[in-house]
Amino acid sequence: GFYLSGHPYNQYAKEIGGLVSLRIAELSKHLNKTVKIAGIIVGIRALKTKRGKPMAIISLDDQSARIDLVAFSEVYEDMREKLVKDSILFVDGDVAVDDFSGGVRMSATHMITLEDVRKTYAKRLSLSLDEAAADAEGLQKIASLLKPFQGGDCPVRIHYQSSRARGSLLLDKCWSVTLSEDLLNQLRYCLSDDAVVIDY
Repeated sequence: GFYLSGHPYNQYAKEIGGLVSLRIAELSKHLNKTVKIAGIIVGIRALKTKRGKPMAIISLDDQSARIDLVAFSEVYEDMREKLVKDSILFVDGDVAVDDFSGGVRMSATHMITLEDVRKTYAKRLSLSLDEAAADAEGLQKIASLLKPFQGGDCPVRIHYQSSRARGSLLLDKCWSVTLSEDLLNQLRYCLSDDAVVIDY
């Protein structure tokens, strides 16, 4: 597809890059191996196996290339409700030559959404503040953004840097948050994309 406002993968590239090093365009170098990739779901075709069990062909795009993954019933059925177009998906799978097209095919052995990766593996949410963001009004604004998401399992660390001082502060456990796209987008809008980082 063609994206007017840049490829949607870009928004997540830095975060995904810390978790997955292999790009879809490189799969041909890893034939007959089990690998991990991630990308944006650009299409889902629900099918049935010869025995009538549900399966799916999932089109995944990571900006380097696109691949149609095969997810058989044992993998697909557990994930069916979580597979949403335009969301990020991490996939472990077996890579082989596609005899039909001569290209590469991949059969999924395990799939997990970005939301579940964050819930399971995120160690903390790090916010970087400069002098302007760390004044009384700025801190109040950040507190008001965190408040609706309090009560989660993800600790929040503040990194402060000015011309005179720098330091880090891990906020009290009561400020731990539930990571959601909504919270992250609000914090990025308030601070900047680079100032909001999930540490794994």
